[in-house]
Amino acid sequence: DDHEVIIELNEEIDYLVKRLEKLGVLELLDTDNDYLNAIYSKLPETYQHRWDNVDDLDDYGSEWKAFQSYMGEFYQASLRKRTRVESLKEMLGATAVVEKAEKSKLKCYNCNEMR
Repeated sequence: DDHEVIIELNEEIDYLVKRLEKLGVLELLDTDNDYLNAIYSKLPETYQHRWDNVDDLDDYGSEWKAFQSYMGEFYQASLRKRTRVESLKEMLGATAVVEKAEKSKLKCYNCNEMR
C-alpha cells in the first residue's frame, strides 16, 4: 500500500540524514538534488503529484528542507492510515469470527431454536 511505502521512505530519509550528519556533509542535501530525485522516484504516483504541486518552496530555504517537511506530513498521515487499516482488519476479523460462529449453530427442526 502507498502509506507503507511512505513510512518506509521516511525511515530511509531519517537514516540518510543521520549518516550525512555524522559524516559532516549534511549540506549536500540542500545543494545536490540527486538525493531528493532518488527519493522522489520511489514515491507512489499520487504523492509525486502532491509534491509537484507544492508552491511555497521558497519559504523553506531549500528544496530539500521543503521536501523533508512535506515528507514529514505524508509520514504522519501514513501512520494514521496504518493504524486505521490495522484497526479495520481487527474489526473485520472479529466480525468474521462472530459470523462464522453464528453460521455454525444448528437450528432445532421442531422448535427452530439455535443449538
